[in-house]
Amino acid sequence: MVRAMRNTLIMLVLALFATVASTADAKRITLKTKDGLQIAADYVAPTGAKRGVLVLLHEYKMHRFVWKPLYAHAAKEGLGVLALDLRGHGESKQQGKVDYEYKINSREEAVFTSMHLDVLAGMKWLKSKGIPSKKVVLVGASVGCSVALHYVAANPKTKVRAAVLMTPGKHYMAIPSMEHIKRWGTRPLLLVTSRDEADKGAKQLYQALPDRSKAVLLQVNPRQAHGTKMFKKVPLMAERIAEWAAMQLGKTVQ
Repeated sequence: MVRAMRNTLIMLVLALFATVASTADAKRITLKTKDGLQIAADYVAPTGAKRGVLVLLHEYKMHRFVWKPLYAHAAKEGLGVLALDLRGHGESKQQGKVDYEYKINSREEAVFTSMHLDVLAGMKWLKSKGIPSKKVVLVGASVGCSVALHYVAANPKTKVRAAVLMTPGKHYMAIPSMEHIKRWGTRPLLLVTSRDEADKGAKQLYQALPDRSKAVLLQVNPRQAHGTKMFKKVPLMAERIAEWAAMQLGKTVQ
């Protein structure tokens, strides 16, 4: 009994150390978008197996730090992370003399429908570091799901390997995801939603896929487990996402 308790304590300490270490390794960078904005982001380079990078896109009125529960699990799978503060959020709120937080609070459609340019800036930065798009898995939460789908639809030549969509919607913030999903192609896709929100987008997007052979619709039980709240409310969610992404990327970057 005492030995079992001791082993459990050791495992908890090691897990805590891994989380702290991976977070400490994060490098704060600034991405420059095609339309002249500066986007704050954190980058943790892949280590170990070096399978690729998760590009992380948060939900409405949140920030890049909501993804921290995923960092250690990504590192364990040989995955790096690039977590963005989408325009108008986190450290990307102020753009010169323009207050983008006000635009976000006012739900100005043009801001949301141009967020795919933030992803494009991140992808170009990764390419400059030797990480091609085929070694990237997009991970979005709520409106971040819409941004991920929009990026792929707007860049038909991208070779993004796969995506994880946590609580996707049909038409969040004027982004027409039901149209964008038609251009997803045959890429692997993991759609995760709480059962009480499944009919708000996840089911419809799954049904609208041009090819569902590599798609998974996962419905979890806790209510109000929207977006990255799943990390606290759904056991092992962060681990499962990292494992699934690593499986899609397969071989190493180098």
